[in-house]
Amino acid sequence: MRTRLKTAALLALLAGIAGFVVIDAVKDAAVPRGAPERDSRARLPDGGTEGPAPDTAPSDLQPFSLPGRSELGASRSPLFASRSWQPPPPRVRPQPAPPPVAPPLPFKFVGKLVQEGRLSVLLAKGDSVIPVKEGETLDGTYRIESITDTQITLVYLPLAQRQTLPVVTSLAAASQPAAVAAGATSRTASASGGGTQPGAPIPTRKVVAPAPPEVDSAQATLAWGGPQQVKLGTRFEVTLRVNSSQPLRAWPMQLYVDPEHFEVVAVTPGKLPGGSDPSFTYRVNPDGAVFIGASVQHAVPASGTQLFALTLRPLKPGPAAEVSIATLDLQGAAGRPIPVDRVATFRTAITP
Repeated sequence: MRTRLKTAALLALLAGIAGFVVIDAVKDAAVPRGAPERDSRARLPDGGTEGPAPDTAPSDLQPFSLPGRSELGASRSPLFASRSWQPPPPRVRPQPAPPPVAPPLPFKFVGKLVQEGRLSVLLAKGDSVIPVKEGETLDGTYRIESITDTQITLVYLPLAQRQTLPVVTSLAAASQPAAVAAGATSRTASASGGGTQPGAPIPTRKVVAPAPPEVDSAQATLAWGGPQQVKLGTRFEVTLRVNSSQPLRAWPMQLYVDPEHFEVVAVTPGKLPGGSDPSFTYRVNPDGAVFIGASVQHAVPASGTQLFALTLRPLKPGPAAEVSIATLDLQGAAGRPIPVDRVATFRTAITP
């Protein structure tokens, strides 16, 4: 009986020793090497000790502590801000740029001219009058593609775009009713088919003529002024006056001066009512064509107004040397054409 008691006491003692050994080993493992030993007893205020102090590990060594809680993310929008539940506006797609367009034509039709069976037209650009034909290029930018009785087709070369310029003149407007009547008579005769019997009535057809351009109702009259006889080599002047009930704003024209009998010395603007100075330019060609461009900023009365003065020098004797008007475009207020009665050719005799 005593032997068992001794054996149990010995086993209990060995178990206690083993427990202390294990605890010391755990403490040694928790404390880094080289760290100063810590007093296991708690110190009192009077300098004494009060039993062993609880052994705590450094703050940076906590093998059994729980992981720290992660911080919450910052709010991306205010919690109490107002919100709209309307659907977002539709996305507007950028529109493509419009294609380039040719600028407005800087030219204006002035008149027509037929020389040696070829048709040319006169265009005005500012104060300049330019004669042009099909196929010509103006300012390196416009090409004259075609010329008809009603319009002029130009091609804007940088963009290869076509533009048209209407053909309207005051002389054409004044003579249009006669031309329409002649055309109506020829069409009426051809409508009978294969001719008519002598004395038989010609069937009539109603012909609708195209409406003439908008012009002032009253026609203007022109009158030449100059000597009926001149001496060879002596300079003289020929003037042209206009009489119209409508005010006058522009009068571009083309003259023909007989180059065999006359030399054009100068062309000067006429005297306008109120002392107005017109914008005036001219050009003389060797073939006798004289181009005149004239206009005023505000329309002036045209009662006996002198349009220009032509200074000539006779070159060769002749019974009837001529100066005539090839084209004329009288323009009234707002650029409307003024119809003009056809004026006779100026003739004078040149004596030795």
